[in-house]
Order: sequence, then C-alpha cells, then structure tokens
Amino acid sequence: MRLEIVRSILVILQGWRNAGSPETKGGTGFPGWSKFVRGPVVWLQESGIAKAAGLGGLGDPAHSIISADGMGVDPETEQWGAVLRGLHVLMDGNCFKAADLAKECRDYLAGRRQGAGVDDIRDDMADNLLAYFPHSRGSVPNTTSIGRILLNRRDRVINGRKLIESGKVGGSVRWRVVCCGEGASGTHTVNDADDEVGKLGG
Repeated sequence: MRLEIVRSILVILQGWRNAGSPETKGGTGFPGWSKFVRGPVVWLQESGIAKAAGLGGLGDPAHSIISADGMGVDPETEQWGAVLRGLHVLMDGNCFKAADLAKECRDYLAGRRQGAGVDDIRDDMADNLLAYFPHSRGSVPNTTSIGRILLNRRDRVINGRKLIESGKVGGSVRWRVVCCGEGASGTHTVNDADDEVGKLGG
C-alpha cells in the first residue's frame, strides 16, 4: 500500500515536471512546500486530471493556511499570529522598525503611555511582544534579536496576515503587516471589528 502511494506521488510529480513545473500564484510563506506540494496539487486540478480521475475539486491547499482559525496550530504559530494581529491594529498598515518594537516594550515596562484610547490594546501588544521575542529576565528584547526574528518570519501567512519588508531607512529595515491579497495601493480590508483602532503613537 505504501509503495503504491509513493508511486502515485512520484507519477504526479513527474507529470507536473513534464508540464513545465507551472508556478502557482500567491505565496504561503513556505516556498518549498508551495512549489513541490501545493504546485502539483493545483496543477492536477487546473489541468483537469483530478476531475478525469474522479477526484473532484481538490482546491488550493494554501487556503487551509490562510484561513486557519487556530485549530491544531502550534503555540509558536498562535503567538506569532497574535503579534501580527496586534501590529496590524496598532500600526494601521504603516511601516515600523525593529527599534520601534523594542521601544514599545521599554515604554510598557516603564509604565509610559502615549495615544489616548488605545492603552489596553497597546498593553496586550507589548505582552505579546515580550512573550514572543527572547530576552533576559528584567530586560526587554534588543533591536538586533527582534530584527533577526522579523527577518525569519517575513512573508509567513497566518490568519490572512503576513509581515513584509518595505524598504530601508538609514540602513534599518522597515516592516509592514499586510493582509494577503493587499494591492499595491496599500488599501486593505480586515474583518476584525477593532482593526479600526487608531495608529500607534510616536
């Protein structure tokens, strides 16, 4: 049985390669998986082979990642998803640097606040940052460690959001959290009710 499964997989991959390894539109944050797993599955459907074989509509495997509601998601992914959501709300689609997140943690621990009306949300955001980014007890994550993690997490889609690079200023990378499918104009739509909260002060 296992040999039959392996053989079937290899036949699909060979067919996909013979067809020119057609690329699949959109990203998932997992380029290897997207190319060698998602690509062949989408090709099976778009070429009509899946229907001819009686498999019906296979769909795009990426949809399960983009629309995941947290069920069966590992804790690290859930934490990063919370960070993305908080950054999207507070930054309101604007760019930020690793140093901005380090400052947010420092301000939170020092009890300093700016931006009336968003303190509770900022507190939650700072809690998520402190829980996600490594740091010594009694200190805050430094800019370098935050920058490394942001670099490793870029373009990773969780609950329809991802972190992208948005150029550099003075040698520092600028980041932005966007919704998947966001256009070049920078406009975006999010269904979370509180995503209309104002921008992060400072």
